[in-house]
Amino acid sequence: MILTTMLLTLALVPPASAGADAARAPDAASMSVDGWRAFQQHCLACHVQGGSSPLLLDTRAAIVRKAATIGTVLRERFMPPWLPTGGGPFVHDAITDAERDAIAAWAKAGASGAPDSPVAPMSPAFGRTIAEGWEVPVTGIHMRAFVQETGPGGSTAAPLGPFHSLRIERASAAVERVMLSDDPTGSIRALDDRDPGPGAHTRGDAPGSPAGSLAMIGVDSTFTLPDGWVLAGQHANLVAELHAVGRGAPMPATVTLFSGPLPSGEHRSAEVFAAGPLGAILRERAELATRTDSGPLVCDVDVGVIGLRTDERCTSVRVRAIAPDGTERILLEIGAYREGLDRAYRFAPTVPLARGTILRIDTVHGDEVSMQRSQPMAILWCARRGTDAFAPRTLEAVEPPEAVPADRVPGTTPAEGMTWFDAVAACNARSEHEGLAPAYRLEHPIRVEGRIVRASVTRLSAPGWRLPRATDLVSDPGAPADRWWWTDDDSGLSGFTMVAPQGLRRDALPPNTRIPGVWSGMTRPVVAAPAK
Repeated sequence: MILTTMLLTLALVPPASAGADAARAPDAASMSVDGWRAFQQHCLACHVQGGSSPLLLDTRAAIVRKAATIGTVLRERFMPPWLPTGGGPFVHDAITDAERDAIAAWAKAGASGAPDSPVAPMSPAFGRTIAEGWEVPVTGIHMRAFVQETGPGGSTAAPLGPFHSLRIERASAAVERVMLSDDPTGSIRALDDRDPGPGAHTRGDAPGSPAGSLAMIGVDSTFTLPDGWVLAGQHANLVAELHAVGRGAPMPATVTLFSGPLPSGEHRSAEVFAAGPLGAILRERAELATRTDSGPLVCDVDVGVIGLRTDERCTSVRVRAIAPDGTERILLEIGAYREGLDRAYRFAPTVPLARGTILRIDTVHGDEVSMQRSQPMAILWCARRGTDAFAPRTLEAVEPPEAVPADRVPGTTPAEGMTWFDAVAACNARSEHEGLAPAYRLEHPIRVEGRIVRASVTRLSAPGWRLPRATDLVSDPGAPADRWWWTDDDSGLSGFTMVAPQGLRRDALPPNTRIPGVWSGMTRPVVAAPAK
């Protein structure tokens, strides 16, 4: 929603085409649509003070003055910038032809119902100014990460969160998107200290935190969770990653971040599932297309919001949810993708996904260089359905499954290795061998060359053997370098990490990877003592 781009586009419209559309008489459907209400739904969020568009249409006088332009951009489908062609259903519904005609006719007739004074922005609970002093260069695509300290003694008194909705006010339309994440390790802060320019020059997010793990704010300047949902920020440095594009002159990049009011009463806690290169069980490239399959969800969730993170030269995107039984559902499809017009898309109602579901991301790119460099990512904001209960675990009994017959569990020797799913199966096999109830339910297994590469895994509150948590493993510098353990991370939605006794981590390792030297480390079940 950039005025310069809009005016340039209008200059290129053939007069005959514009005249033909202007002569089209409104049909019965458009005459029954409330033009002011449609304008509020599809246009007003961006065309107000602090919105993403430099063209203010927040008063009746401004709308009437630009009525001809409004009618043209609606008829020529340059506005509003609705991108998805499939998926959903979304809160931000695509505008209909009847609504386009109704808004154009309403504006031309005098914009009745529009306010005489500018519309006031959302009243904030607090505000933070980010990237003060940075001017976006004249040309090019730019990305800078700005760290807001939230700990004691920092520039911000408290961490961001919990929150239900966020809004930004932009000093200029040069800033197209803002990605918010945590910096738990301080790595971005250290990078910022070394970088001579404003902010940290980085193409990525804070280490240890998935892309956009707090929020993704795009073209309409807002990020909102479903009603009753909240997301709690971490007590760490807040990173605001600004995506900006040169507009022909130096433009200020400052944005001010506001948090909306929290929902009253009980609420659901949102978590993030990032599907992309990290932990992917499949990555393929062919011609100008890429395909990425995520690792499986380890619990049932409701999906409230979906966002995209991809290359600016990406031309189309499709995100599908593949259930354990092979059933597919399109969550988001954009046939003509443009990063500057993107946003985080909210579902209405929320979309249920079963444990074991993977996300498949298909992208097409404009050139081979873009395709080779592409790291497409889909980000889901989810709320768990039901609860997961876990039996207690002990630290001292992490050991290979030597008591399990090799013909019952694949990958029980260092030479063969095992996948994360094999390790889960090994836990169950040892539990059955010792007469214990299994700690996992493993369903819909898919095997390749004898190894389980995909399955639906459910954690059970049972005394059987289970994988250790990464935090339970004690570093041992003297341990063999080829010994690694798959672990069970019950704090997230993906559920696996690979850890070496030396303390090394392999968080990016897909769960279907089989590496020689992998042992299935297990924790000994705690059996309740008999009552006296």
